[in-house]
Amino acid sequence: MENYYNYSLCFIFILILLFLTKQNKSKPKLPPSPSLWTMACNLRALMHAPHSTLAHLARTHGPLLSLRLGHHLTIIASSSITAESILKTNDRDLSGRVIHPSYQYNLRGFIEHSLVWSQPNDQWRKLRRILHSELLGQRMMKAQTWIREKKVVEMVKGLKERKEGEVVDVGQVVFETMLSLFCELVFSCGLEGLGMSGSEFKKDFWRLLELMGMGGFKMEDHVPFLVKLFGGGKRDSDSVEVVVNRVIGSWEGIVSKRRSMGSGSGSDFLDILLGCGLSERQINVLLLDILIAGTDTATTTIEWAMSELIKHPETMSKLNQDLQQVLLQEQEQESHLPQLHYLHACIKETFRLHPPAPLLPHCALESCQLMGYKIPKGCQVIVNTWAIGRDPKVWKDPLEFLQ
Repeated sequence: MENYYNYSLCFIFILILLFLTKQNKSKPKLPPSPSLWTMACNLRALMHAPHSTLAHLARTHGPLLSLRLGHHLTIIASSSITAESILKTNDRDLSGRVIHPSYQYNLRGFIEHSLVWSQPNDQWRKLRRILHSELLGQRMMKAQTWIREKKVVEMVKGLKERKEGEVVDVGQVVFETMLSLFCELVFSCGLEGLGMSGSEFKKDFWRLLELMGMGGFKMEDHVPFLVKLFGGGKRDSDSVEVVVNRVIGSWEGIVSKRRSMGSGSGSDFLDILLGCGLSERQINVLLLDILIAGTDTATTTIEWAMSELIKHPETMSKLNQDLQQVLLQEQEQESHLPQLHYLHACIKETFRLHPPAPLLPHCALESCQLMGYKIPKGCQVIVNTWAIGRDPKVWKDPLEFLQ
């Protein structure tokens, strides 16, 4: 039954593509587009592994290509030159966000306060300015050094206390460390101060990313009536709001209590947000943005780095030598990081092969010219960082973890 459903969707989707292709012959010049047959052959792969599928299409059709999925036109950039043109040259025109129908339904009441999903308006600029100046700016990063060092020491101590031969879930350890750091910076308390455990948080985060469609293209976003026709589509739609409210609920009591006590001391990030006059909804959504971005990306990157080091023992040995030469018998400190050149090289190589955000979605706020092509207003523009890091024209042995 499931195969019948999938094949039926693909068949009708192809008919729609054919119809739209004929309807849009008079449109402005767009980047090259794969043929209808090519799209049909790659449709299922595009839904489940879009970054690798789009990289494969780019090798045939060029670093800048256009896809028409249902009524939505999408431009894909798969080289460093096209990425620079989007993210730097045309940044002002292409800095919008595409909110698909499933997002609008699943994230209702959330999008307008989110730093990630909202459009670059005055509210967005205000939140970004607060985040940069009071949490991520150079001054605050220096002031928070002792907190990060404290959490790293606690993590290392916890690993040393484990029994020899005991299995260690690296992702869980890193996730809980980042979550504990978040609690310290924002609420001035440990992980135990929240209403959920680290494992519960991680489970909800992964579920949230899955339900938000972060792993691929969702059919209902491009051809919504097909999902209604065959049933399904909204199978998990109510779960997103439930998961979001459950995560926010773990610290909602802290925010309410701190507001009733009054703010102004600036002792932590929550005090600063309260002092800026933000509502509880705005604060909760901003904290959720920060928490997801700060924990998921770090956890994924370190897991991939450890995986590559285990597969390349020579690289692991060189890294150990680099650490021993710099650290000697001293306790690890952030001041040592600039001297750990080989460590930096390993991290950069991990980012190249395994970017935490393989696809960077943008939207054209205004019509503009991009590499000689016309990009219409409202068009989705995606930078494929996964493809850029594996471009054989740039990297020698692009699929290898270079030592």
